[in-house]
Amino acid sequence: MGEGGMVTTAHEEYAAKVRSLRSHAMTSVTWDRHRGHAESYDIVDVGFNYRMDEPRAALGLSRLPRLDADLEARRAGVRTYRQLLADVPGVELPWTDEDVERATHFAFCILLPDRGTRDAVRDALAADGIQTTWYPSLTYFTEYESHGRRPVSEETADRHVALPLSASMVPGDIETVVERLRVALA
Repeated sequence: MGEGGMVTTAHEEYAAKVRSLRSHAMTSVTWDRHRGHAESYDIVDVGFNYRMDEPRAALGLSRLPRLDADLEARRAGVRTYRQLLADVPGVELPWTDEDVERATHFAFCILLPDRGTRDAVRDALAADGIQTTWYPSLTYFTEYESHGRRPVSEETADRHVALPLSASMVPGDIETVVERLRVALA
């Protein structure tokens, strides 16, 4: 749905919190005041401007009927990656089969031996037209430096790579990524 997304919950307390945070954590929004439901407002938390516009709402609603199938397609892709990468030297799969069945998977992450290997693999895959990414440890960002070092988080961030994954990928696409990964690691 572009930036942002949709939150669904059966818990009224969570729903109220999300509704508040999406609009600057204001106790009443402009439309409520315009309709006479409130005269003023307060800001009761650190909120955001996450109000969804109509085109994104329509897109989200149109995707809901496909949600279960899209999630299952991503899980199937993850299962394929796990099967094809299970015996690749230098590749560590960070999650269990049970984890796969509970997650929604926006990418497929693997752990490589070290940062140098990760960078070399990413460069080789990029040369083959395969997009990857990695995410630094939060402790590397200025806002979180004061919280101290987190050696396990930092070590994991330095050696992980996120491989492409989408609901539209077929096993042949994943086989190509894994084949090129094997070549990059050789």
